[in-house]
Amino acid sequence: MTKGPTTPEELRAEESGHRTQHGVVSTTFGVLHRVIVPKWEYPDLFVLLRYGPPLLGVAIALLLRLGWTLAPAAASAEGLSPRAAMRRSWSLVWGRTSAWFRTVAVALPLGGLTVGLYVLLHLVARPLRSGTVSLFLEWGPDNTYGAYAAGLLAPIAAALLLTGALALPPAHTALAILHRRLARRSPGRDRRQDLTTGAARS
Repeated sequence: MTKGPTTPEELRAEESGHRTQHGVVSTTFGVLHRVIVPKWEYPDLFVLLRYGPPLLGVAIALLLRLGWTLAPAAASAEGLSPRAAMRRSWSLVWGRTSAWFRTVAVALPLGGLTVGLYVLLHLVARPLRSGTVSLFLEWGPDNTYGAYAAGLLAPIAAALLLTGALALPPAHTALAILHRRLARRSPGRDRRQDLTTGAARS
């Protein structure tokens, strides 16, 4: 059983101890002591505990987002409920090896275009900050903090609204085309649906 430090000298000696993979090696009056500590007490020693949970969360979020990319197109084209559209999108994306690759090839440029468009519009809308602050102080309450917050939010709100108005139509159009192409190649239900749609049109 290892005796804990009791004097300031022992505390300083323990703080300057050498960290190892399984614990802390501390020196007290020239004597080495190995202290077994839980992993979460020294997260810097364990890279997996430090970066593992965030990376796992990002991977799960990307997996779900990619699998549900075609849910709006499936809901509008096939008349499905939200939950059924999510299941349908998941089966289309992960049903075949080439399907998820084609989904990434379409969704990744659309995401990059949306982000780039937002950044550009936010830079263009920056002059709104000073005008919003002036209007807030002139017509609103005499609150400098509120005026500062309104000045920060005005370019962001304008950029978000314009980005949605400009990026969503082509994005949903591209995803609808992708959904239609993937649905044609999936077996079973899609073939019956195509036959039913063709008979109804004729």
